[in-house]
Amino acid sequence: MPPSPAPHPEKNHPGEQIVGMVMMCLFCDEDETTTTLDHGVCGECRAEIARDEAAGLTGDVPDTFLARPRAEVDVAARMAELRSATVRPVLPAPRPRR
Repeated sequence: MPPSPAPHPEKNHPGEQIVGMVMMCLFCDEDETTTTLDHGVCGECRAEIARDEAAGLTGDVPDTFLARPRAEVDVAARMAELRSATVRPVLPAPRPRR
């Protein structure tokens, strides 16, 4: 059966309105009245992000959240590097399938 129709709002009941808003930093929740925000991030957090990116400490951040794309990684070469670090024999990289 089709769903029942949604109830109509009362005519005398005033609707809700947004009368003001305050923007906040995405990371530390500082509001715009206490600090300057640039694209939703305060200056202190932006400096920390820049320092972490320069040091390569982006961790498990998805690529869609990074300011710049990560460098391409050769998976076969990286696996060979990891195997050599564990003193296991390095196998040749598999050939691509056709």
